[in-house]
Amino acid sequence: MQFIHGLQNGSVGSPVSPHYQIIATAKHYLGYDMTGGDTNISDRWAAEYYLPQFEKAIKVAGVREIMTAHVAVNGVRMAANRFYNQHIARDTFGFTGLFTSDW
Repeated sequence: MQFIHGLQNGSVGSPVSPHYQIIATAKHYLGYDMTGGDTNISDRWAAEYYLPQFEKAIKVAGVREIMTAHVAVNGVRMAANRFYNQHIARDTFGFTGLFTSDW
């Protein structure tokens, strides 16, 4: 969390600038696996294993960009996954930044 804050705001404890020179990117939201295959993730597994680090990056560190994973989670490509991108990241965690992909 300190690393994200330091990149985006210069140093820990500095006031947040409205103009970022660098923004941090939290990667690979959500369900990334080394084989690149699509995956099914239960709500419990998502909540306990995949989501906590993204929640902290958003709520505690104020990350401004999230790169979505290349996979489809539960049949929906993460780049277009309204449940995880809108409902979880934006509505529940308060994410206001950009979603990107390195496709």
